[in-house]
Amino acid sequence: MAVSAADVARVKAGMPASSGDLSALWSISAVCAYVAQQAREQGEDEADNVEVVVRAADVSGADLRKARRVLARLGYTRVAARLGELASKSRPNRSNKPVKRARPIFAVGYQTASARIVIARKRN
Repeated sequence: MAVSAADVARVKAGMPASSGDLSALWSISAVCAYVAQQAREQGEDEADNVEVVVRAADVSGADLRKARRVLARLGYTRVAARLGELASKSRPNRSNKPVKRARPIFAVGYQTASARIVIARKRN
């Protein structure tokens, strides 16, 4: 079963209140394992349920790859495979990349000797 955008929008709109205490679910891996286990208990497709939750939460590709490694070790092979597919399709997280800074124009360390002479003449 493919996950549609309508499924993701329905989850984003609001999930029913849970009756259990979910405070122990502090990582993406733990949330995915919990969702997969609940899906197994209810006889639903665990990979589809995890995909809906992950897409609704807008999880980054790096976090998806980390969760995939953890869940594969725990035996959630179908969920790990689906997370790998989603990670390969995700856009890179631009906020974590270092900012390229432009080189200063009049920094002495970047100019040749002739450029320093021209700069010195302009200053006088």
